[in-house]
Amino acid sequence: MKCTMKHIDWRLAALLIALLCTARAWSQRVVTFEQLVSEQNTLLHEADLIFVVNNAGNAITQSTQDTGKWPIDHVAIFHRTANGKPSVIQAIHQGVCITPLDSLLTDNDVSALLIGRVSGVNVKATIKNSLSFLGKPYDHYFAPSDSAIYCSELVQKSFVDAKGHLIFDPIAMSFHNADGKILPYWTEHYRSIGSRVPEGAPGTNPAELSRRPQVTILYIVK
Repeated sequence: MKCTMKHIDWRLAALLIALLCTARAWSQRVVTFEQLVSEQNTLLHEADLIFVVNNAGNAITQSTQDTGKWPIDHVAIFHRTANGKPSVIQAIHQGVCITPLDSLLTDNDVSALLIGRVSGVNVKATIKNSLSFLGKPYDHYFAPSDSAIYCSELVQKSFVDAKGHLIFDPIAMSFHNADGKILPYWTEHYRSIGSRVPEGAPGTNPAELSRRPQVTILYIVK
């Protein structure tokens, strides 16, 4: 009898997990970019994450997509400026800056945007943290220091909870393809500075952030 009950419990747990995953998928509403950028819209909340989907693919998506559905190569933080203008705080090749929300369409090869909301976040402290990085140069080599910073590192080092603890822990960085081989692009990229590819070093990437349990993807923008 105990074995039977255990078997039933496992089946029930599996069913509940499947239902939760389905409910999460159903909650993803497809909207237009015009709806998103409207200054009167209420879709976006302060400190929402905006993930950029690049279906064309590149070295970033090839080495970070894993089993994720979306080939994501960038992430930005939503912020309304003092005049109410919808903007993003982001680390791009020009450095960490505030740009209009619609700049995401021109700064990247965009196929779609995903809007993610982070649970347990202290919004005020998180925005303050992200703004403190303004003017920092972009980190083309993804080193774990604050002298330069890349897009998902900005998120990882800015988002805190009510106690001031970081919400997102670093992960082991990936520069390999689905077969586990380092991509030639990254080998050449690091060879240019006389360095080895920092495979496995602590870091972060936008695709992996989008799959964290603290992030709920609410909208797909096309």
